[in-house]
Amino acid sequence: MNPCFSEARQTAASTAQPQSEAIGTLVFFQGRVMVFVEDNWRPATVNLPLTANRRIQTGPASQAEIEWRTGDTTVIGSNETHSLETLYAAFQQSSSRQTEGVFNRFRSMFRGQIDDSRQAEGGIRRDRVDLERKPNPGELYWYQDPQINIADAFETYESGDYRRALIELTLFTEQQPRSQHLRQALFMIGHCQIELNNIPQARETFNRIITLFPGEPIAGEAREVLQQL
Repeated sequence: MNPCFSEARQTAASTAQPQSEAIGTLVFFQGRVMVFVEDNWRPATVNLPLTANRRIQTGPASQAEIEWRTGDTTVIGSNETHSLETLYAAFQQSSSRQTEGVFNRFRSMFRGQIDDSRQAEGGIRRDRVDLERKPNPGELYWYQDPQINIADAFETYESGDYRRALIELTLFTEQQPRSQHLRQALFMIGHCQIELNNIPQARETFNRIITLFPGEPIAGEAREVLQQL
């Protein structure tokens, strides 16, 4: 046997997580969330231990929060499927601080466009009091407020409430897939995913920007972020 191959295999084995050992816990979810257990997809339950050999899947308008054994958390949004082992490994390698300069430039640029976007999108601006209203148990707040405006979503994003911004921005892209601000919404979604330690999904989002908007400045920004992930 090639000794180099043997050494590499032993190293990989030593760093792999034991399949029966819990690496995290599902501490919160809303909507439809399923976990792959013993060859079957089963409905998730709060405080469910998550081992490396399991997978997690979210449905439309859904969200799940995983607390890792380190005490850190990862939030995944709607319509995602992940291997827990891959998600945990990506979280450990996260380098969100290195990308912060890119997002600061983005915020500065997009902030100047927001006033014009309020009229361009044609959406009804939501009252901030209503926006702050807490949903009832099991209720997603946008059921009572279906029209998402990019300006309001940007305000949530700028406030640093990345969990909520992810929900608003994702819904905006679903409601207005041909919006002139789709590229900016996706860029903010990718940043939210980084801040929420969902690195695999962030990579998909920034690659989507590059695919949809090749040659545009925002594609260059997306490539710069990907180099750090």
